Amino acid sequence: MEKVELSEEQRERIIENACRFALEAGRKYFACAPGTFEGICRAFREEGIELMPIEVEEAIHMGMMGLHGGTVASGVGTCGAVSAACFLIAYVVGLTRKEVMENSALGAAASLPGIINIVNRFEEEFGAIDCLRLRYNRTQRAFDFLDPDARFWEMMFIVAEKDKCGMLSARDPKEIDHPVVLAARLGAETICELLQMEPEERKTVPPELAKRPDMVEIEKKIAPILRKMGYPNQKISYRHRRAEKLGKYTREV
Repeated sequence: MEKVELSEEQRERIIENACRFALEAGRKYFACAPGTFEGICRAFREEGIELMPIEVEEAIHMGMMGLHGGTVASGVGTCGAVSAACFLIAYVVGLTRKEVMENSALGAAASLPGIINIVNRFEEEFGAIDCLRLRYNRTQRAFDFLDPDARFWEMMFIVAEKDKCGMLSARDPKEIDHPVVLAARLGAETICELLQMEPEERKTVPPELAKRPDMVEIEKKIAPILRKMGYPNQKISYRHRRAEKLGKYTREV
C-alpha cells in the first residue's frame, strides 16, 4: 500500500470506529477473530482507505472463523482478536514472498509491530494471549466452547453476569477491558502509524536483526555437529525421550 496522509481527526475516527465496529461484529458472529478483522477493515474503509479489495476481505473473513476462540474454538491457541490484529498489521507491512526468500531477516519487520503493540499490551492487560488463560484471568472462568454442557453454563452466566461475558461485557467500545475492543484499538493505531510511512520504510528492521545470519548458512555450519549430538531418525515424543534419558542415567549410577 502507498503512503497515506491522515489528519489527527481521521486517525481518531478510525480508531474509535474500529473499536465500535469490531464489538458489533464480534457480537454478531460471537467470534473474536472475524469480529476484530471486520471492525478494523470497515473502520478504514469508512474513511476511504481500502486495506484490501472487498472480495479479498470476504475470502479472508471465511478463514478467520478458524482462528476464533483460541484456534478453532479449542481455547488452547492464541486469542483470535490478537491473531486478527497481528494479521492485518503484517498485511499492511507488505512483505512479499520474494523479499522474505531473498532476506529472511526481513520477517522481523512484519513481526515487531505486532509484538510491541499487540502482544506486549495484551500480556500487560490480561496476563496472557492464549484464549483459555486470557478468559480465566479476565473472568475467573473459561469454559470449553465446543462442550454442549459448558456452552449451557456459559449462557447462564451471560444472563446472570453480563460483566463477565466475553462478548457482552464492554457496553462502551471505549472500554479496553475486552479483548476484541483492545485488539481493534491497538491494531488500528498501529496500522495508522504504518500507513503514514513510505512502503519501504515499513520493511526496515533494527540493525541487530538485519545482521542476523541466514538460516541456510547456519545450517551448513552446524548441521554436521548437531547430527552427531542428536537422534535425527528417532520418532518419539519428548516425554518418552526424557524417560529414556532418565532411565539411562539411573542405570549408569
